[in-house]
Amino acid sequence: DVDIIVLSKLKPEDIKKLIVTSDNRFLLLMNRRKTDEILWFKISYNKKCKVEILVPGRLSIPEIPISNISYIEPFQDIPVVPLMVLLPLKLRGWTDHRHQADVGVIQYVSDKDEFETDEADMKVLLNLAVERYKAHLDDEKWLPELFVLEMRRRVLEYIQQWPDSKETWKMVGFQV
Repeated sequence: DVDIIVLSKLKPEDIKKLIVTSDNRFLLLMNRRKTDEILWFKISYNKKCKVEILVPGRLSIPEIPISNISYIEPFQDIPVVPLMVLLPLKLRGWTDHRHQADVGVIQYVSDKDEFETDEADMKVLLNLAVERYKAHLDDEKWLPELFVLEMRRRVLEYIQQWPDSKETWKMVGFQV
């Protein structure tokens, strides 16, 4: 799946509808629980990709100053969220899915797949943060204190599950 953070005051539901009306490769389908419409991108006749629309203020997503948004080659027209925002958001997904698994809430195969995907994504992102981007929490003084506190709590939980990651978390600025 693809997660897109949209810096807008619009609700994600409204943004999804705008996307669907502007491009016929996107469609909205009700989720299995019949509680929410899911945005999908049609890749081919029988293949699609789930697209999550996220906005600041929900799921602890902070307001991101324009000066902290970067652009990477070769896509100079696509803004990229700072890694020290992406990493904790993916960590949040991992902990949320882990808690669902702990209490037996996983009802569908796709829920289990999401949990396993989150684990794999976390390992890759954490290594990228250290090895490629030299990301460090001290370089992101603009992050809201509550966001950082929540991230620290989740990092400790992650380390309990994956003790070998402790040194890597230290490298990105966490006192663990």
